[in-house]
Amino acid sequence: MKKNKGNRFAAVLLILCSFFMCFSGEISYGASSYDNAKLFFESTGQENGKHIEAYDGKIYFATKGGLASSSTMLLVQTIGHDVTLSGNGKSITFSTKRGGSLKEIIPARHDDGKNIYNLYQIETQRLIELAESTGHPDVGTVLSASKIEIVMNAIMTSKQNGILHGSVEENGSGGLIESGKVYHLRDSTQLANIKKTFTGFDFRPFMDIKTELKNFQLTLLYNVGENVSLGNGYSTGTYTSGSTTVSNILYKNGSIVKPSYKLLQEFYLVDPGANGANLTKEGYHLGDGNGNGVWRTSQGVEFSVSVLYHPKKIVPGVGTGNKTVVLHANWKPNTYSIIYNAAGGKGTVAPSKMTYDTYGQLRNNTFTKTGYYLPAGEEWIDADGNTYTNDEQVLNWTSEQDGQITLYANWKPLVVMIDLDRQGGTGGADAFWQKYGVGFFSEAGCTNSISNIGLPGRAGYTFKGYYSYVNGGLPLLVTANGQFEVTNKFFIKDKTAYANWEANQYTVTYDKQGGTFGMDSATATYDKVFPRADAPVRNGYTFQGYFTGKNGTGTRIYNENMSSDL
Repeated sequence: MKKNKGNRFAAVLLILCSFFMCFSGEISYGASSYDNAKLFFESTGQENGKHIEAYDGKIYFATKGGLASSSTMLLVQTIGHDVTLSGNGKSITFSTKRGGSLKEIIPARHDDGKNIYNLYQIETQRLIELAESTGHPDVGTVLSASKIEIVMNAIMTSKQNGILHGSVEENGSGGLIESGKVYHLRDSTQLANIKKTFTGFDFRPFMDIKTELKNFQLTLLYNVGENVSLGNGYSTGTYTSGSTTVSNILYKNGSIVKPSYKLLQEFYLVDPGANGANLTKEGYHLGDGNGNGVWRTSQGVEFSVSVLYHPKKIVPGVGTGNKTVVLHANWKPNTYSIIYNAAGGKGTVAPSKMTYDTYGQLRNNTFTKTGYYLPAGEEWIDADGNTYTNDEQVLNWTSEQDGQITLYANWKPLVVMIDLDRQGGTGGADAFWQKYGVGFFSEAGCTNSISNIGLPGRAGYTFKGYYSYVNGGLPLLVTANGQFEVTNKFFIKDKTAYANWEANQYTVTYDKQGGTFGMDSATATYDKVFPRADAPVRNGYTFQGYFTGKNGTGTRIYNENMSSDL
């Protein structure tokens, strides 16, 4: 697997920092144990200046230097270190600088009148950065070793009356640029030479300080969770450690699946789901479904399967021994949407976002459609004809991630009654019913479809149809022969239709019975006063009026003045 150098650097850096943090036994200065550098220096009972402890990603060590006996106040100043990291038979050497990677803890400095004790701190992070910055071909080999030896040797210069004789600064690659008199105390010969140079000055520089870092092993177990389907050869079982038993641990062919990693190694997390286990759970997906956040620790830290990691990410507080950690399948419930279709109606109802294994609520149907209504308790209907009510609680309508379920507005055609006002007529239909968009019916149940209605009758009148208004105002609803003049989408609420009548007209013939002049005939309208007419004349006779019978018999219609008695 080809690795990016920058990634390797960052990851190894994290892990090495973690192990330095966890390598210490007793808590060192900077935490709580020591009041000053002298106590720290003497905590091992040694007099060789090699006291060193690691805590919280830092290396702490102390120096002991005697006060000069000459009046020149000639001192020796530590300005940095040569550091060698060794492992797997390879070594890398680089330098540190005081004030940069090497920091003196000023409050800890102690002067007991005879010696000066200084406490220093080096960030393990900076050590790894400097190692990486060398570009040495053996960096990867050294840092992946099961044990790494760290050796530090002082770089010192003379200091007289507070002035350094010799200087040092860090260049861009992490090395040191030196000028003046600088001493590298890599061996006892150099130590002896510097002591000769500063005769009478009693100091104990820390040189050849060594410590060792173990590259412990991290083992992962996979807890796949409940109700999970597995591929061939895979099963689940329990794992017991001490008094703790964990269930649903992944097995393959009877053995626990447990990949192991060195704690200084970067790695891609083994994904059993992509290696034949075929983990599936109805209604759920792992992580975000794209390989991210597939596994998580019991503390909820999520891990992806396509990202380089180091064990410190999984076990931030790793101790001084091998670690076994259970990773849990990070099952996320699928989400799906319920889409609301107006089914020919108008309006908008926003989709409902549902989560698998969690009850969700349908939305209220606010669609509208002329001539139709939504039956109470059955406002929605699915493609299979199942009906649902507004605000109904639903669960697990689909297990598909991002699935969609469509509900339709459950429109029912309005049934309205048209009451028939005969307006003086008798007989015929009392009412009829319209089922919107379907047809006309003779009863409220709308089972008997009709194309016309029974007509009323009225003596002396002719039926002209049923109209919308009492006076016969348009529109005409039912024609004179009982046929429907409007469509079955005309009525949207109950209504009264009014019969319209036209009075019959009759021709009245005037038999003058020997008389002359006057009108021969006239038109009479039923239920109206007879029309006025002129009286006839006859010599020798007096006109007495018109009767329904001859010779003045029957009912008199007109009197002698041609006024109608009816």
